[in-house]
Amino acid sequence: MLSDSMIAQSDFTQQNGRFRICKGFIEDSNGFQNKSDYDHNENSTMTLSMPGSRSISLQFSSFCTEKDNDVLRIFDGQDTNATLIGTYSGKAGPGTITSKDSFITLHFRSDKSIKCSGWKAKILIDMITPIAVKFSQTGNAIPKPSCLDSIFRFALNQSIPCDSINVNNTSIVGPGNPSIRMIKAINCSNGKCSMVEITTTPGLYLNGTYTLTHVHGYRDYCDSAYRLTSIFKISISNCPIVVQLSSNKDTLCKGECIKITLSVKGGDSTKYKYTWIPSTLKGKGPFTQCLTQNTRYIVLVEDGSSTPGRDTLTIVVLSPPSAQKDTQVCYYSSNFTLRASPPGGKWKGLGIINAQTGEFKPSLVWGNSVVYYQIGGCNDTVIVSVTAPSNLENAFCPSSLSFPVYWYWPAGGTWTGPKISSAGIFKPDTAGKYVVTYTWKGCTSSKIIYVQSLKVLKYDTVCESLTNATLTFSPKGAYPNYFAGLANYYTGDYNPSLMGGPKNYTIIYVVQGGCRDTTRLTLLPSDAGLNDTFCPLAGAQSLKFFRPNTNYSWKSKGINGTGTIYDPSWWKPGKSNKDTLVFSSPRCTDKKMVYIIDNKILQPDTLFFCKEDSTSLLSLKGVKTSIEGGKWVGNGVVNMRYFNPRITGVGKFSIVYASKGCSDTLPVVVRDKPKIQLDTSMCINNNAILLYKKDVNGIFWGLGITHSKGIFNPLIAKEGTHTIYYKSSAGCLNQTTIKVDTVLPISIVKSKPFCYKDSLFGLSVSPTGGNWSGTGIQKGKFNPAFAGQGKHKVYYTLNTNACRTLDSLNVFVNSPLLLEISPAIDSVCYGKIVEIQALLTGGNAQQYQIQWSHGQTGNKTFYVATQSGQLTVIGTDGCSDYATAQTRIIVHPRIWSIATTNPPVCKGLNGWALVNLGNGNPAIRKWFHDPVYKKDTLVAPAGNRYRITLTDKTTGCFGDTAIELPGYEAIQADFMLQKSTSDDCLTPLDQTATFFNQCTGGTKGTWFWGDGTSNLFIPTENPSHAFDGLRLSYKILLAIENEGGCKDTAIHTICYKDTIFAYVPNSFTPNGDGINDYLDCRFYGANFLEFYIVNRWGQLVFKSNTLSKKWDGQYNGKDCPEGVYGIFVNYKGNHQAKKTLSSSITLLRPKS
Repeated sequence: MLSDSMIAQSDFTQQNGRFRICKGFIEDSNGFQNKSDYDHNENSTMTLSMPGSRSISLQFSSFCTEKDNDVLRIFDGQDTNATLIGTYSGKAGPGTITSKDSFITLHFRSDKSIKCSGWKAKILIDMITPIAVKFSQTGNAIPKPSCLDSIFRFALNQSIPCDSINVNNTSIVGPGNPSIRMIKAINCSNGKCSMVEITTTPGLYLNGTYTLTHVHGYRDYCDSAYRLTSIFKISISNCPIVVQLSSNKDTLCKGECIKITLSVKGGDSTKYKYTWIPSTLKGKGPFTQCLTQNTRYIVLVEDGSSTPGRDTLTIVVLSPPSAQKDTQVCYYSSNFTLRASPPGGKWKGLGIINAQTGEFKPSLVWGNSVVYYQIGGCNDTVIVSVTAPSNLENAFCPSSLSFPVYWYWPAGGTWTGPKISSAGIFKPDTAGKYVVTYTWKGCTSSKIIYVQSLKVLKYDTVCESLTNATLTFSPKGAYPNYFAGLANYYTGDYNPSLMGGPKNYTIIYVVQGGCRDTTRLTLLPSDAGLNDTFCPLAGAQSLKFFRPNTNYSWKSKGINGTGTIYDPSWWKPGKSNKDTLVFSSPRCTDKKMVYIIDNKILQPDTLFFCKEDSTSLLSLKGVKTSIEGGKWVGNGVVNMRYFNPRITGVGKFSIVYASKGCSDTLPVVVRDKPKIQLDTSMCINNNAILLYKKDVNGIFWGLGITHSKGIFNPLIAKEGTHTIYYKSSAGCLNQTTIKVDTVLPISIVKSKPFCYKDSLFGLSVSPTGGNWSGTGIQKGKFNPAFAGQGKHKVYYTLNTNACRTLDSLNVFVNSPLLLEISPAIDSVCYGKIVEIQALLTGGNAQQYQIQWSHGQTGNKTFYVATQSGQLTVIGTDGCSDYATAQTRIIVHPRIWSIATTNPPVCKGLNGWALVNLGNGNPAIRKWFHDPVYKKDTLVAPAGNRYRITLTDKTTGCFGDTAIELPGYEAIQADFMLQKSTSDDCLTPLDQTATFFNQCTGGTKGTWFWGDGTSNLFIPTENPSHAFDGLRLSYKILLAIENEGGCKDTAIHTICYKDTIFAYVPNSFTPNGDGINDYLDCRFYGANFLEFYIVNRWGQLVFKSNTLSKKWDGQYNGKDCPEGVYGIFVNYKGNHQAKKTLSSSITLLRPKS
């Protein structure tokens, strides 16, 4: 057989062979000399095919062959044994021909003479669209998916290449965002498999639906590409609920707050039910809790079907440490140690050189240092003030009285030296200069004291334009009385420009001890006025408020000489905008600045007010402009300089500033009241709480507030309603009301020990109306099973208004029933009987009862392994909750096999069978017909059954089956012939024989008649055949075969007797009546004949060399007379010599 070739070739000519094609044309062989027609004596068979196609169509566009002699036959299949679609010759072409599968065969035969142009047809392939592989999880070899599984097997509805499913084209999505870690083919054989195993990471630990998606490409033989997607849903419903409690910190300082967060996974989230200890928490949260003592939080989450989940969170609350009081220390003092309790904390802050001991080094600090003492998250502070003693001179008039010294710091030290007490009382009874010493915190400073009379000027003058001048007096330590402009009593420095204008002033000087003197100080006029700012385009401006206004002159860029008009036009862009005006009078000069500036609001970009603010001067709100002295206008502006937010209300606004002919705009935002703690109630015994404030930098104050950040202590506030005030970092105010309530006492009745039982038991308490919490509390009652074995403490909380009273009760729960089952899991072969035992412990052993789910009782039972399953056993003692356990019996499926056998072969030939276990496991084989034979492939005569036992090497289970090697039934050709005569041989009178079919097993074949002709064998027909007599015997051959190609023949020989049978009538009547009008002679078996008729005178009246020409009784067109005529016949047979026959014939002409 020719192999397939020329894949995807586009054009073909008729020829022998098998070809694959996607598209193109087919035409005749073009084998004649002109290369356009087919040739003589062609006989070729051509098969077209395309794997994966639904059908192949031939669309003929031209067709011409010699009618009946040059024939094209088209078959629906892969050879000429397939179904014949049609036989075509002449000019009537096939039109469009379509096969029923992926093969079509053309057979063409031409004779040796006439030809024609042939044919041409377009080839059309109908490809089958591929279908994506389907995943399933059916069958005993594939366990159902369960919670926490990470390995899953899938059966495929078609065999695929083992490496075609991989982590790059397969994904899984679902709760918990799992991913595929590995994929492997199971039982890969000949590069293909029908089962895969997928490993996920992590395992599927959450209930829900997971979608497995496999995407792969497929390219058919015609290079068409397909994208195929397979989707399979995995449902997980038996996962327990996973609960995790967490907080932003697990250790905090008393009064601080934490945020508790609950994470829940698994189960049915739409049915979650939360049970908290303490019971004040409801729902999922998150929760903010401000704590004053160690607290344990327990949560139980249920959904009514899944295994409940629970978690515990313990928060440690630390008491704040206490540091020593604030202290002062000399800069030059030695290091010292700060004190605090409890010990074990750490110190930090400027000056601390040992965090563990609190050692402080003063020389590292000058001023106040805030030092922290911290334990855990709690701390206290100490303010250490570091400075050194300092002194200035003192002066006293001689006196017998004593006076305290002055001008020294800090206070609290002691004095030593002449005429001074330790408290600093000096007695100036003798004139002179004295040096005394001041000691503070171990450091010293010297002071000079003068005892003498006061000396000052009688008259003095100064220009008012000066900003700094010094009074003349002695000794140091004397000082002037205050007057406007005085800057320093000790040095006598003063600012003449601040004294109040030109006039005479009396300056009074004082010395301790009662001495006084004066100086007449004349302040001369010399004031150029305030600095001015002008817009560059505002035109000439007036200078105002200068003195003296006579006998003066100006010198500057914008004015020179006398007058008041200033011209700012001197300024040009790019030049300095400053002009210094020098104002001169006879004895003094002054200066002022003129700035050429566009009118701009320099700061702020936006002005903020609080809703409750009163009318404010804009300049005091930090508003600065490039030119001062202008006017404000707009919504909320009052008197052109003030802004009242109560007029505008909350929102954003704009106000306009106009000065020196120019203007600018300032955005104004009026803030609403800050958001703080709503009015609330709390119990007097509650721990301090941190009040809510959106602005974390704001401060609280009021009765009960112990820290400005918002810590409220109800014990300090006392019972009653209290108003708490708040100021935000922006200065906005708000207030809230806190009501402090009192508490009630609780009395609890002691309980007896409980059986371990999942039931609710009421606990006796007075007063009622409170809530129970703690281990084992459910719906306000105690559940021993929920609490667990052993000693527990439960709590009763009574809420009265805002107060909560808490008391506790100790309860004891006896041990639970425990049930163990052996084996807990077992795998057995089908039909085995498994013995299972149960062991019950705990509870009351005297009342044990054990019940199995299949109806048996007692601590032992049996399981007949007909299918995988599980047994549940329940143990009770009449008091505790029953205990239950399960055993899973995995029953290996009945041994089944997959046998691959030979295609049917003819009777007497060997067949083969390859037998494997259906589950793909390795097996041990035992053939019954040959116990020594152990191979997996059997080779033996076909048509027989063979028995085999298969033992699974993996499970040890075994089973047997019978394998039949396919073979066709025996085929035998035979026939019997029948003639119409009893002669053994055929004769010219008996040339036809009938052949009776006596074959068995044949479905097709050929009769060969021995004379060069044949007929198709039809099993249901008994053919007849006429023999030509050219041979003395004929060998009859019947060749038959069945559908498997098995063949047989039968041969019979029949003889033919070469003899001639002559028949000559003795008279005939050619009178035209239609009866015996011609002389009809017969010579059977003759192949040569000469026929003569003569009258009685020997004249030849008729001659013929064939009997088909008959004498009509005429000669030369005239009737011959009645009478006797002579007949002479020369004749011979196929195998005989020539013979002559003489006879006579009477011609009668009766009257009609």
